[in-house]
Amino acid sequence: MSPTATFPTTDSEIFIQLINTTTQFILTYTKRRSFKYKTISSELHDGLGQPRLLTDIFPVISLTSIHDDKDRNFGSGTLISSDYYQVQDSVSGIIRRLDGNVFSDGRSNVKLVYSAGYSSFDVMEYFNDQIIVNEGGSDITISLTAGEYNSSTLATHIQSVLNSNAGTSNTYTVSYRESAHRFLIASNAAITINWTATGSRHKELGKLIGFNVNANDTGQTSYFSDYPALGIPEDLVEAVSTIVRFRYEEIRERRIGKTSESTDMGSSSFSYSGIPSVALDMLAPYVMLRV
Repeated sequence: MSPTATFPTTDSEIFIQLINTTTQFILTYTKRRSFKYKTISSELHDGLGQPRLLTDIFPVISLTSIHDDKDRNFGSGTLISSDYYQVQDSVSGIIRRLDGNVFSDGRSNVKLVYSAGYSSFDVMEYFNDQIIVNEGGSDITISLTAGEYNSSTLATHIQSVLNSNAGTSNTYTVSYRESAHRFLIASNAAITINWTATGSRHKELGKLIGFNVNANDTGQTSYFSDYPALGIPEDLVEAVSTIVRFRYEEIRERRIGKTSESTDMGSSSFSYSGIPSVALDMLAPYVMLRV
């Protein structure tokens, strides 16, 4: 929804406010705390003597560790072996004990460390599977392995192929910054990332990870992606956009209630009294009813 050259800049704050309020509405409507990728380093739950727990953020991407300690010191002796639990349902965030035991009956006695949220980046062969770098000589074209990645595993993979390619001599570090939801590509010496080279496979990868592919990144040792790369399903993004556009028209055009139009082609009626049903339809699969 980036403004064009003719966009009224005085409306930028309106759009920011609408995006923020719409995001909160969608979280409330779907009964979720977040959709975005997060690493949760210490989430506490009451054990309640039950064999299952529900994570606060879902879907669960990976479960790192579980401690069960009524004293809430969470030392090494309270670490539950990974052989004795599983993510029963990653979409709903259900964790289950496997050893016929239960979580202790206590208050905030179970500590979870895990990664969760939507974070899906599809690298497809011959479509978005290349990156072109220049270390001061000729361009070096590097190919990625096709597959579905999350933000962390995609950063690790790009770093690996950059460092293992026979044509590169620099040392590369690629990471995903959760706070900004942007990728960082860094090198021990200045590089150019050639987004404008002939072809499309590297351009499509650049778009996937949030870079502006209309200009090369040159002369620096590190580059942040220009736009957030969330890995959130497109229908969720479109639902936000639909509601924001609707609310913007309602505010700027004062379209509240219903209006009718008649022309020589016939008549039609429009309702501006509620959220567009198409947006709610897009949200329906993400409304979680957990028991």
